[in-house]
Amino acid sequence: MKQLILSAIFIVVLNAIAFGSESEIQRSSLYPYKSQVIFKDEFLSGSTTSGAIGTLGWGFSNGTVSQLPSITNRPGLLRRDTGAGAGTVTSLRLNINTSATFAADMSHDVLWMVRANQNDTDTAVRVGSATPTFTTDPPTDGIYFEKLYADTNWFCITRSASVETRTDSGIAVSTNFITLSYQRVVSPTSSVVFQINGTTVCTHTATMPTALVSPWTHIVNQAAASKTLDHDYIQFRIYGLTR
Repeated sequence: MKQLILSAIFIVVLNAIAFGSESEIQRSSLYPYKSQVIFKDEFLSGSTTSGAIGTLGWGFSNGTVSQLPSITNRPGLLRRDTGAGAGTVTSLRLNINTSATFAADMSHDVLWMVRANQNDTDTAVRVGSATPTFTTDPPTDGIYFEKLYADTNWFCITRSASVETRTDSGIAVSTNFITLSYQRVVSPTSSVVFQINGTTVCTHTATMPTALVSPWTHIVNQAAASKTLDHDYIQFRIYGLTR
């Protein structure tokens, strides 16, 4: 009998170690929803219809959308294509309407993993968040990385009411996948910290936007040729909420 009791206790302990108690499982399945908003998208699901792209139902303007076969270490790939009409402002954004998701002066961070498949003087790319005039080139307000036609490096942008601060990151644009992220800090100092592949490249304290914005990307072709931007992953967080 003693051996049976000890065996039962041992099994309970093993289960607790492997799986945790019910209360622990419940706690681990929740994030701090009263103080944060967190979401991500791997672009593994959904369709190519505006409002139904990915898990979150992304919308788009102009050009075409296609889902690409997964490659090693990158499950779920979405391509935005300008098509061959010159001057096509091609966007991907979270909200399919003309409204936006959150106020840019809230504490938040945005991370995109993308690949620009053309690195030439006829391709412009923007990645970050911007106001809901998604086909305006450039947007009136936003926080984003930018490669304009003549640029060979990524630039960091904070833009408010069509006035911007633009800083060379020193990181060359290539046709490889890249991780572009920023953190908007409100307190104790209002600033935006930009990172490329996890390394800080710019810090801005000027032209901080306050308008409503949405996570978003742009690709624009200057010549009558197709330009494409592949999307692998996005991660987004608003923090410091009290609700």
